[in-house]
Amino acid sequence: MRDATAVDRSPTKVAVDESDRPNRLRKRVTLSLLLSALALLLLSGLSLLTAPSTTVSGSVVAIGGDLAADSCYPTVAYEVDGERYRVTEHDSRLCVYHWGSDATVYYDPDDPGDARLTKYGDLPGRLAGGAMGLLLVAGGVGTRKRHVSELLTWALFLAWCALLAAFAVGSQRESDLHSLEQQISSGEVGVVEVAGGMREGSTGFATLELRWSHDGLDYYTEVAQLRGRQLDEASQSGVTGYIRGDVATYLRRGSSQLRVEPTYFVDRSGITAHVAGWRVTGGLVWFFGALFLLSVRVLVVGAEPRRGTKWAWFWLMFVLSPLAAPVFFALGRPHGPAWTKGDGRRLTGGWAFVMCLLLGSALGALA
Repeated sequence: MRDATAVDRSPTKVAVDESDRPNRLRKRVTLSLLLSALALLLLSGLSLLTAPSTTVSGSVVAIGGDLAADSCYPTVAYEVDGERYRVTEHDSRLCVYHWGSDATVYYDPDDPGDARLTKYGDLPGRLAGGAMGLLLVAGGVGTRKRHVSELLTWALFLAWCALLAAFAVGSQRESDLHSLEQQISSGEVGVVEVAGGMREGSTGFATLELRWSHDGLDYYTEVAQLRGRQLDEASQSGVTGYIRGDVATYLRRGSSQLRVEPTYFVDRSGITAHVAGWRVTGGLVWFFGALFLLSVRVLVVGAEPRRGTKWAWFWLMFVLSPLAAPVFFALGRPHGPAWTKGDGRRLTGGWAFVMCLLLGSALGALA
């Protein structure tokens, strides 16, 4: 009797196993993609931490490329411990340099010949881009109608937390020339980086960017450099101040010990986001956009979230996405079980929209 019962149940068990095989395969593929994306992100962060920080001033001895197409590869000669070296790098941000201008070189003190003109190079961005692509694929594999992988939910939560940390490190606060001059005079700023400006001996005006660090935060401001003939300062819009003559001489009026280092533009692609007075550029903007689209997909196809309706979470993520998105994955639980009326009240879309309008106005005023 027992044997017959066992024989009768075995086909059902095999059928269940067969029907569950696609789900198991989906979980394994999702896990593999997420682990690969995590590995690339860790390598990207490691390349940032190990980037050379020792600098020396060099001189541009040759430059090639097409300035109109933002394609430049300057060659810079520099000297370390009496030995002369040269480095050439191809990067659109280096179009700020011209023949004969000074340039800051980042090199390895153990191997001075291992140098570059951009502090981090292209490797961190390429690794992060690969991680972003794998994350998007994992989002497609790990989601289907009314089902979201729990692995994907927590992976996106960690990705948003990592992005917030990257914003804190890689973004700059907007400031003005007057504040910079005060901080230089008080000795609070010892190094100012200058991107852009006029060639030596030229006259007219040019817009340049000043970057510096103060109290552990990075700041930037755009100013106009004027030289030669008198210009109408009021006609130069979008700048926070005016510098007549040489930039280094002007800034060193507040401190003769100030280091003024020529540098490259943060980003020449035009991909820039401003959040509450902070500027985020380049790869971080792309990563933010990809994470936001993937988060919206999870919101749409996932189970009814907790603590708020789908419209409520959408408005919160749309207005406060860097902060609200990780909260959604931690508290909304889009991977299920779905919310029911017995689970209590939720924030509705209308109230969330009003809340976002008020918070958006407050953030705009703070900025």
